[in-house]
Amino acid sequence: AIELAAARARLVPPADLLSRQRLAAFLPHAPRDVPAHQQSVIRSIAWSYDLLDPIDRHALRTLSVFTGGFSAQAGAAVLSSSGVAESDAMAYDAIDRLRQHSLLTFDGGDPTVRLRMLETVREFCHELGAGDDDGPARRAHAAWVCCELESAASALRSADHVRAMERLIPDHANLLTALRWSADAGDAERLAALASAGSPFWHTANLFREGCEWLDLAIARTGGDDRRAAAASADLLAGSALMRFHAGLWADCRARVDALLEKIERDGED
Repeated sequence: AIELAAARARLVPPADLLSRQRLAAFLPHAPRDVPAHQQSVIRSIAWSYDLLDPIDRHALRTLSVFTGGFSAQAGAAVLSSSGVAESDAMAYDAIDRLRQHSLLTFDGGDPTVRLRMLETVREFCHELGAGDDDGPARRAHAAWVCCELESAASALRSADHVRAMERLIPDHANLLTALRWSADAGDAERLAALASAGSPFWHTANLFREGCEWLDLAIARTGGDDRRAAAASADLLAGSALMRFHAGLWADCRARVDALLEKIERDGED
């Protein structure tokens, strides 16, 4: 892959290569005198993929929902909760086999930190799953992101917030991926849960405008007259008001506070 990218870099700057949405398809083919499975990046990946057992193929496609890497614990949680692996032990075994096949690598070479899937491998997996229902994997991924944020909420509001942020920042891209999928899938309840759980993270990370955008989208998508929907909407409004206060958007903040107070008065304090 490096050799093919280097060859294309004679014509296209490396930065432009990296910006390609489908990098693997844009790279040239190798000379015909090399083995068939080495003549293009896609063929090389397909050759490695075909060597896998069915469960490992499923595991690889499932893990491609992660963006920007993931911990082994996160990968195992998604494999288990999506039904790919029957137990955590089986999930860890699958991850280790994929690493041995070089389809997963240690991010930065440190096995205690994170695993990463090369972007070309992710593209390949996404194309394989284009006609399949990847809903279980996406839902498991979104649920894991939400759980991570919720479990860190109290720490983010305490003196231990630095350590909590060190754990969450590497998965910022996974949060955005889960939010986008929930929005695109029309899953308003999951979008609201993610946005609400992400509010303390955005606040601590000073990502006020990003937080405003997702909280506002969740507010617009949240409906229903039941108490659960009303509570979710109130929570989102409170988060949106807080984001605008810290972003210096005073008028917008006041509008959100007024909307929240009106909602509380209309729906009741509960």
